[in-house]
Amino acid sequence: MDDTNSIYFEIISNLERTLAEGRKSSNVDIQAMYQSISKCRGLVQQLNRAETDPFYKNLILRLEETLTNQTNILQAKIEQLNGKKIQMTQGDPQQRVRRNAIEDTIITKGGIKFQDIAGLNDAKEALREAIIIPLLFPHLFTGYTSLT
Repeated sequence: MDDTNSIYFEIISNLERTLAEGRKSSNVDIQAMYQSISKCRGLVQQLNRAETDPFYKNLILRLEETLTNQTNILQAKIEQLNGKKIQMTQGDPQQRVRRNAIEDTIITKGGIKFQDIAGLNDAKEALREAIIIPLLFPHLFTGYTSLT
């Protein structure tokens, strides 16, 4: 039992380290996050082999699937960063960060258009106003406005 507890504590430690790295506002070490998540995944696999209770085995299996997905996401991001030259442009650095974050999350393949989605007119209009129009016409959205 002590061995299992130490594995759990090591998993928690690695997850906390990954979480702390991901919460940074700059200079995030994606490679360190990848290594921590990979280590967690290996430890979870150890737990899965040792677990006999079907309920806990299922929970551990789901955790392993989640860690596998996160590992794949981080690996893809590492490959993207290694294969892509970072283009330095003039302008507000925060604006570039926001634009890159938005562009990285928008799916460009698949050919789904707003017309293909039935209903949700308010949501589609909110997306147009908050995301699409500012990306298409950034010169219209300059300056900083406080909500307070």
